[in-house]
Amino acid sequence: ASDVYKRQDFQIGDWQHLTKHMRSWVLETTKGGRGKNGLDRKRHRERFYLQHYILIMGNTGIRVGEMRSCRWLDLSSGVGEDGEERILFAVDGKTGKRSVVANKGVEVYVKRLWDFRVAELGTQPEMTEPLFCHPNGSRIGSYKKGFEALLNECALRKDLYGNNRTLYSLRHTYATMRINRVPIYQLAVNMGTGVDMIELYYLSLIHI
Repeated sequence: ASDVYKRQDFQIGDWQHLTKHMRSWVLETTKGGRGKNGLDRKRHRERFYLQHYILIMGNTGIRVGEMRSCRWLDLSSGVGEDGEERILFAVDGKTGKRSVVANKGVEVYVKRLWDFRVAELGTQPEMTEPLFCHPNGSRIGSYKKGFEALLNECALRKDLYGNNRTLYSLRHTYATMRINRVPIYQLAVNMGTGVDMIELYYLSLIHI
């Protein structure tokens, strides 16, 4: 079990606390804000994008490096085993190219990002543009500092064992939340890893 907790994931209660906190955090007014409701536009954009980065990463299991390169043209839609529509992410990572099936609800987060970007540009973005980009369209290098500051603000920087959570905690959170909902092989394929790795780190979480 110790191997599992080295992954520094978010337990369900912490995840719910984080996602709930972000709803008000992203709308907080700031000093000198000139945007809608006194929002500092730059600060609001940074928080909005980080909020949706966290929501999408925690519901896809995509690696940090894979998401960094993900463009609008890499998205498509498909139908899950339950017959519901799902967003598919075509990613290219250390294990090669694969198609990642997102959890239900991610289509809402993606649409919010799209609508925000369209409003910002006054037109549709180029399909070759990264999902997570600066106002000028260049990709955002890292969310590390913003993520750490957010976790510190809501007292979630450390897990139950005193270990610092990192951006990779979002991938591990996805795994721990899906391990009892889908077959191990299916989870491994979606995450671009081996069944042996899933068993090594997450098998003890399976409810028999």
